[in-house]
Amino acid sequence: MIVESDAATSRSVVDATGQSDLLAALSNPRRGTILWVLSDADDPVDELELTRNVAAHESRTSPERVTAQEERTVGTSLRHSHLPALASRSLVEWDRADERVALADDVATTQVRTRLQSVPPTGYARHLRTLSHPRRRLVVDVFAREGSPLSVPQLCRRIAAREVDPSGSAPSASTVDRIRISLVHSHLPALSTAGIVTYDDTSGTVAPSDALVG
Repeated sequence: MIVESDAATSRSVVDATGQSDLLAALSNPRRGTILWVLSDADDPVDELELTRNVAAHESRTSPERVTAQEERTVGTSLRHSHLPALASRSLVEWDRADERVALADDVATTQVRTRLQSVPPTGYARHLRTLSHPRRRLVVDVFAREGSPLSVPQLCRRIAAREVDPSGSAPSASTVDRIRISLVHSHLPALSTAGIVTYDDTSGTVAPSDALVG
């Protein structure tokens, strides 16, 4: 799952435990567009209607102006590549015989539907690509659990504890420093650019954005 509901805190959070192959599969922009289109429908959508809406978004036109060639090209990719990938990961319900598609029940919650609708497909795909790195997902998970700003050293210690010794022993200073370097020079700028966290490199403070808590 990309977003889950935390019943204990009534927050919507990005799932930091998803496997990298799931995030990589979803980073395809067309699959992001499919989920985005489906999030706007209360009932299952006919495959042809879905195809036209996806093609229309990609061509920046209306569904009525989608050409027959675009319809064939997009429709073929949906049926033979994208819908099977999304269905196999329980993100959509696809009735192949009836040719109708809907968001899977776990995805079609109010929180998830709202999140999908609020992020354009191109941004959605960028978020997923950003989160494909395990350390970045750990950053997300830390903030999903704590929900408050942290200094870079505090964040590094939490990441080190999760990566190196989940039992609770204090990680070594050299381990924390290696993690700090990767966070400061790679992961935090990437997460900040994607709008997932806010990172003030002057004060050395990191905070969750609305992409993590609702």
